[in-house]
Amino acid sequence: MTGSPIRHALSILLTLSMLVLILAVTTSASRLDSGKSFGITSEVTLLNGSTDYEIDANAFDPSAPDSVSRIQSQLEFPLDLTLASATVTYCFGGEVRVWFTRVVFKASVSDPSKLMTDEDWIDDFPVSFTESDASASLLMLSWQLSRRIITRDNYMVHLFGGLDYQRIEQNIVGFDGWQDLDRNGVRSPLRGNDSVIAYEVTYLSPEVGVRTDIDFSNSFGGSFSLTSGLLFASDSDDHLLRGIKSEGDGIGVALGASGELRFHPKVSKDHSLWFGLFGGVQYHHAEGDVTKTWYRDEGTITAGTVDADIPYTIKSMLTSIGFRFGLEF
Repeated sequence: MTGSPIRHALSILLTLSMLVLILAVTTSASRLDSGKSFGITSEVTLLNGSTDYEIDANAFDPSAPDSVSRIQSQLEFPLDLTLASATVTYCFGGEVRVWFTRVVFKASVSDPSKLMTDEDWIDDFPVSFTESDASASLLMLSWQLSRRIITRDNYMVHLFGGLDYQRIEQNIVGFDGWQDLDRNGVRSPLRGNDSVIAYEVTYLSPEVGVRTDIDFSNSFGGSFSLTSGLLFASDSDDHLLRGIKSEGDGIGVALGASGELRFHPKVSKDHSLWFGLFGGVQYHHAEGDVTKTWYRDEGTITAGTVDADIPYTIKSMLTSIGFRFGLEF
């Protein structure tokens, strides 16, 4: 995808905003009763961060037949992406509307501008380093149910629980770097234009959290939320040139924090409009085991060789800023 991420973001936001307005008009014909409300939101997010894949274990050493060495590998997949999203919310629970549920869909609409890096060590000796171009497809789905537990004149506190799902697919093309498998200090240049890695990682996280909504005035407010949860991660890493596919599963923790400032003028008695600027951070950390399978011969290692139960770690730190626009009926 070409062009500035900001230009893409503005174009996407305009399109999503038009959809929000169209849905608002069609929905207003069937107004909800006073104990319920319905909201729809469009959003554009600028994401920054990476997925880090790390192995540090005794494993096969391709440069030393029939031996096992300490193999360390660190792959960093860039995730500086532009996301577009749509959110549907529903409030209920009588006149005070103490219950709130929402469904969020987000998808990437750009590719990373940063390079993917791949570093390897054998017995603590650096043996290779490459940088590559990366494309990415990111999908996020989340559901949340919250209940208001504190109500004051200018702020409210909610407790919530939910389920968060993410899937990231990345294709790594080309490479530029060096290699020293003989570990003699002579680094041979490595360059190529082929597809190198096909990577996919999936996160599933049941989460709980707390959110505080604050009204600074009749038309200006903000919110802040904290989340934590158990993380179930699985991934597939196919080294296309080497003929090795690694598949792993891990369990860990998901943490998040976000804040928003919003302007919400009253459009009419039955409709509220808001514009929001927001930012957030999300951290994933999972540890588990990976199985490597050679599906082509590599040196003295024959196709069909399997190296199982290799401990590995998946980490992801993502920061985000964005703009959202919504209506409530």
